[in-house]
Amino acid sequence: MEQDPKLILADDIAFLVGMKRCAGSLNNRLHDKLARLAIINLQEKFPTIEFNYENAGVGGIDITGKANEELVFVGEIKTTITNQAGSLMGAQLKSIKKDLERLMEVDVKNRYLILISKATKRAVIKQLKTHTAFPKITIYTCVDALPDLDTDTD
Repeated sequence: MEQDPKLILADDIAFLVGMKRCAGSLNNRLHDKLARLAIINLQEKFPTIEFNYENAGVGGIDITGKANEELVFVGEIKTTITNQAGSLMGAQLKSIKKDLERLMEVDVKNRYLILISKATKRAVIKQLKTHTAFPKITIYTCVDALPDLDTDTD
């Protein structure tokens, strides 16, 4: 006896919704781990700054840094990865551009966009022309020591 196509599709949708929930949790954990790694690296670079990170679910600037009670650092974390061609797509670019604009709104000396891979960094710089559009923001990746995250050969 053949199963009702509606029931088959409903079961598939229920399965996929469960997978989507897992993906959301995975994305948040990845965001949190990248933020923690970034802070460790940034503390080495800026030893006088006290960094703060809430968690992936909090809106606004991801990482702030103070020195002598003055805000001197803001950073946005992006775990976005490129497609096989090394490019970012429309929604990804829009989200990253929004974060870059948010960073520009804060009057601080150090503004960082913290990315997960060298490939993503190259794509952001090339596609959003950050050197001219956002020259006050440092585009940074702290996982260069982990080449397996990149599909690049360089």
